[in-house]
Amino acid sequence: MKNIDLTNEFILKAPAEPGSAELNLSLGKDYSDSHPINYFINQDINRGPLAHITVYGNGLAIYLEQRANSIVIRTNGEFVSQNDGSLKLSSFKEQ
Repeated sequence: MKNIDLTNEFILKAPAEPGSAELNLSLGKDYSDSHPINYFINQDINRGPLAHITVYGNGLAIYLEQRANSIVIRTNGEFVSQNDGSLKLSSFKEQ
C-alpha cells in the first residue's frame, strides 16, 4: 500500500448525557459493489482505541479510530455533513 494523505478529519464526540452516538458514512452507488480491504490496526479495546483503515480499489481510504468518548475519522475523500448527522462522500479524486 502506498502512502495515503488523510487530510480530512471528522470527530464525533459522545453525548453529554448517557446514551450513544452513531456516525454513518454514505459513499453512494459507485461503491455499492466494491470490495474494500480492511487493515486492522488494533482490534483489542484493552490495548488502546479500536482502529482500522479501509481502502477501496480506486484509492479512497477511511481511517476509523473508536475511543470511549469519541470516534475519529480521517479520509482522503471529501465528505459533507448532512441534516441527519451523516457524512456523504461529495468528491474523490482517484489516486
